[in-house]
Amino acid sequence: MKIKIRNRKKMIVIGILCLVLIGMIVAAYFAFRQDANDGASEQNDPYLPESTIDYSPATEEDKAYNDRIKEGIGANENSISEENEAKKTLKPVIVDANQYGNIVEVRAFVPSYVSSDGACKITFTHPTQSSVTAQVSVSPEASTTQCKKLSLDRNKFQSAGEWTVTVTYSAKKAEGTSDPQRITLR
Repeated sequence: MKIKIRNRKKMIVIGILCLVLIGMIVAAYFAFRQDANDGASEQNDPYLPESTIDYSPATEEDKAYNDRIKEGIGANENSISEENEAKKTLKPVIVDANQYGNIVEVRAFVPSYVSSDGACKITFTHPTQSSVTAQVSVSPEASTTQCKKLSLDRNKFQSAGEWTVTVTYSAKKAEGTSDPQRITLR
């Protein structure tokens, strides 16, 4: 019985070694074949497209085209100037409008628009009191334009009660006003 078990173990080990050896031979064959073909057949391959890259220095026409793009005019000679373009209409979003102790804070952003240009004007209105307005700068984020946090002292407001706050973003190329949001001051 011991002899049969030893023979069986030997057969399994020999089988595994044979499979490993065959695998190594196949891997070496494909590795060698790949190295031998690198670059040699690509030059004569009728199915590869011809190179269309022009490595010569830029022409004067190319330089003028690039200069127009850098100036913001673009390659199209019929481009509309920035002054004649309509401003993009955006809708700022008020994230937080609340009173924290004696400070009234407003946080807002302009979604899906990235710019460091412009400002956010925050307006508080009350049915019987004078409105309170403040302006903050903006900062570009990854996919939004963030209005800087507004912090106002509570004594800027004539009375407690329910006020309505709106945020208006205004820049060279875009503008818009948020939906009004209610805030209760104490």
